[in-house]
Amino acid sequence: MTIWRLRVDGEPQTKGSVKCIGGRGPIKHALIEDDKTGARALWRAKLAEAAQLLAGKLPDNGDDGVIVGLLALVERPASARGRSLPARRSSGDTDKHLRMTFDALDDAEVYGDDSRICLTLGAKAYADDGRPGAIVYVAPIGEDPHRILTAMLTAAPALTGHPEEV
Repeated sequence: MTIWRLRVDGEPQTKGSVKCIGGRGPIKHALIEDDKTGARALWRAKLAEAAQLLAGKLPDNGDDGVIVGLLALVERPASARGRSLPARRSSGDTDKHLRMTFDALDDAEVYGDDSRICLTLGAKAYADDGRPGAIVYVAPIGEDPHRILTAMLTAAPALTGHPEEV
């Protein structure tokens, strides 16, 4: 079996929170995703564009199940000089980074629907090489998830707890 890996450069964005906007008239309420700057839509489009390379690669369009791994690489702020992992609110919730990736993979038709995802692995680390972005792993269910986890840990040595080791 195969594990596909995509590297997408850019500032990772999380899936936004949904707000209910009330109003008068024929439409009483509408659910909208908060994206004032448009950065979320641009990141999702960038992920989806890169993921188009994977469209049609999964057996049976992923109907038997899919494994998705994500390593979100965020910029290290000056205030985080002594920290090895991005555990502050400004780095975004790991689950929202995953949800953004799931939607982008769905947009790119990598699988029939993101309900096919059976196993996820998500992490975030500082992009100390100066290249923020995301590394996305996609594999059919049945592939050994340890291979994806090992690849994620190798791509972000700080996640191992030994940032000085390479």
